[in-house]
Amino acid sequence: VVGGNPKGAPVVVVGDSITKLTAPHLENELKRFSYVITATPGITMSQSLPNIQRIVSTRPAQNWVVELGTNDTTNPELEQAFTSEVSALSSQRCVVLLTVNSHLRPNVLTFDQRMKSLAATDSVFHVLDWGTMELHNPHWLMSDGIHPSRSGQIELALLEKNALRSYCKLK
Repeated sequence: VVGGNPKGAPVVVVGDSITKLTAPHLENELKRFSYVITATPGITMSQSLPNIQRIVSTRPAQNWVVELGTNDTTNPELEQAFTSEVSALSSQRCVVLLTVNSHLRPNVLTFDQRMKSLAATDSVFHVLDWGTMELHNPHWLMSDGIHPSRSGQIELALLEKNALRSYCKLK
């Protein structure tokens, strides 16, 4: 999905089914920005990497929201996939990474901590701790405990917009 204000700050949102469900609300929240939303249900970080690299190589530096990792919870190459993603995005203006709900798998806590450590040491990267927020707000989730309910979709879209405003200094 491409839209928003062509003169607005450039934003790319990349994610999986969680982003796909949230996209209509994101479109509303991001209408002041020039945005691209790419969301593929079931996609992993490694599968998303070529698309990220294509966007990075064909556009000036962007502001990003990355909601990936839910489909990587059983991936033994999770660390390498994350390293490759970070490498591809390191030249961008600002990158907001969303954490994953830690009840999914034990390795998610390590993954989420790695995001937070990166954000503490690299000013390009920031963390929106969606994983913890949704865990403490079960009404934001569908009965599967993974996908956001309508209220969760609305909240997630607002949180992502506010993270872009706060961390990326977008108006």
